[in-house]
Amino acid sequence: MINMTKIAAAAAAVTLSIGSAASAQVIYDSEGFEAPDFVFGNVVGQTGGSPDATWVESVAGVPPTAVVQGSVFREGSQALQLDRNGDGSGLFGPSGISVPITDPSNTQRFVGMTWDMTVEDVGDGLTGPFFGASLAVSLGGAPTTISFGVDASDPFGSGTGEVGYFFAGGNFVAITGSDGLAIEVPLSDSDWFTYTIRIDADAGATGTVTFLLGDGVATPLASGPVALPDELTLLTTGVVTTSDIIGGPDGDDQIGTAFYDAFSIEIEAIPEPTSMALLGTLGLGLIRRRRV
Repeated sequence: MINMTKIAAAAAAVTLSIGSAASAQVIYDSEGFEAPDFVFGNVVGQTGGSPDATWVESVAGVPPTAVVQGSVFREGSQALQLDRNGDGSGLFGPSGISVPITDPSNTQRFVGMTWDMTVEDVGDGLTGPFFGASLAVSLGGAPTTISFGVDASDPFGSGTGEVGYFFAGGNFVAITGSDGLAIEVPLSDSDWFTYTIRIDADAGATGTVTFLLGDGVATPLASGPVALPDELTLLTTGVVTTSDIIGGPDGDDQIGTAFYDAFSIEIEAIPEPTSMALLGTLGLGLIRRRRV
């Protein structure tokens, strides 16, 4: 089991309360992993972004690696490359992020983490590996993670992977469109999509989480709100992550690669209704397929 304690070790260094301002409040922005803050090589130990934060890791099994490189990127000239090197899991993220969810108001109750990602095709495994990002939160006072991303397997050779989410210790849940078919994205080093985990810390309730997927052109597609299992009390940090697919028959030792750009976390204003359209109602060039 991956321990989030190391990632959150400096949490007291940055503490932001949810207030009543109308505009978004940036908690952390990697600023595209660009120079001079970030240099080529292992991201662990590098300090950059806004505000400055040192990137740390928590790995288990065969350790994945996360490096800043300049060959594949969406914008600018650099991005983060995450490699899964075997039967292992890894979390990589900025330390010192802590957001108490103590007084969520009607205008500032949304916390969102957004990143750009493209995932390479790993071949014909039945499931996994998973590439995406996770929010580390406290639900009912207990630490957990909420993850969103892509099952990078391609069992039918179609060059696509399923988009889905899972809570710590739970199974990967593939997100489906209104037609009941799985939402999938192309697997390559050039098909970039924008992923968002948006938490609604509704006062007096446990809250919900919505997963959004966009291509930078059309209105983002959104899953229906998923109820959190307990009251949200703290957002500790956000991380990029890779692992096997829990609940799948394959994927434990699958290797693979994903690239990340524009990783950020912010307190958001209430989103426009158009951005909450149910996932699958718009095209975005995505592929829907029923797996058998």
